[in-house]
Amino acid sequence: GVFDVDTGSDTAANTFSVIDSVDGGAGTDTLEITAAPQTGTPAFPGATVTNVENFKIKNLDDAKLDIDFSTFAGEKLAQNNLSTGAVKFSSLGSGTDAEIIGNESVTLGATEVDYVAAATSAKLGFVGGTVGTGAVTTTGSKLTSQTFTSTGAANTIGALGVAASVTGVTIDATTKLTTGTITANGATKLTVT
Repeated sequence: GVFDVDTGSDTAANTFSVIDSVDGGAGTDTLEITAAPQTGTPAFPGATVTNVENFKIKNLDDAKLDIDFSTFAGEKLAQNNLSTGAVKFSSLGSGTDAEIIGNESVTLGATEVDYVAAATSAKLGFVGGTVGTGAVTTTGSKLTSQTFTSTGAANTIGALGVAASVTGVTIDATTKLTTGTITANGATKLTVT
């Protein structure tokens, strides 16, 4: 379903909160969350979420929305979908991919993608025509390889920061990818395909 993350005006019927429990069960499931503009900082609730593989997050607030995946189980894909505000994916599990989705017109906010210590590789895709100068940063204390992809329409982002522990960076762009300054202080190998 589609839920609003809002601490103010929404009714309990359409607000995702700490009292909710979501179990996707068998198959591949998507939980789509929209953080509407509000007073104060949007807060992703500590709800119980299990067996949900895909998370599609949209932040329309000016403040950053931080989603802590350490309490979830079974995630495979975290998507920042047309967010005008900043989004942070914290403590993504090993093997979980991330995507930033655009539509060639909406100016996107910044994105941070953080991985748990068990993760040694990461994949981040730019999809469908990202627009704007929002910075994109990946972190993870044990990451050694990072792959960036570009698909759909041409994608544009701001500065790209790669986790300091990463030694190998791959850019696999089937469509044009334009970035600001790329910082990859630990990288010794760059592969562009």
